[in-house]
Amino acid sequence: MYRKKIQRKVFFITKHGFSNKERLYRIWRNMRRRCNSPKSDYYYNYGGRGIKVCDEWDDYLNFRKWALRNGYSEELSIDRINVDGNYEPSNCRWATREEQANNARSNVNLTYKGVTKTATGWARTLGITKSTMFHRLDRSWTIEEIMTIPMGGRRTKESPKAKVYLYNGKFKTLKQLSKIKGIHPDTIRHRIKIGMKIEEAATKPLSKNQFA
Repeated sequence: MYRKKIQRKVFFITKHGFSNKERLYRIWRNMRRRCNSPKSDYYYNYGGRGIKVCDEWDDYLNFRKWALRNGYSEELSIDRINVDGNYEPSNCRWATREEQANNARSNVNLTYKGVTKTATGWARTLGITKSTMFHRLDRSWTIEEIMTIPMGGRRTKESPKAKVYLYNGKFKTLKQLSKIKGIHPDTIRHRIKIGMKIEEAATKPLSKNQFA
């Protein structure tokens, strides 16, 4: 068994010319898995929504060449400019986690009285800042509250519908997630805001200088 494992590894290096230890290769492999394999934990949010990897990037060497010519570095991850679009050169860039989180939030579609726009589009229409719009979304304001309360205004009461997140196949509120590892809901909310996956945000231990 050990000998077979060594042979497979040698074949892989000979075929592509790069080790699977290369971070860029793992990014490419995981990108394709999210879009092509129903067994992937994240398939429901990629391939399950019809998102595909372009034919050109089925070849790792083509993807690698594009990445190195378009700003790839070890600190960045691949990001789709249009979160409903495919993985292809015209729709992808290299971004930090915070930039990715802001891009995903900016492209959230909201429908009010039959009109659908992105969150940033509605912010411009309503005359409020993007940060105000994101604050309202993060705090689970209802669509009616978001659209009718002016900049600087407050809700008269808390929204009865708490925002929920999919965790291990079940929907949970931040308060419920906080009970998993005793991490404060605001800490989990902040982690999600900067781009952490929900599983990591709810379970990653706090550093010594942090408080739950």
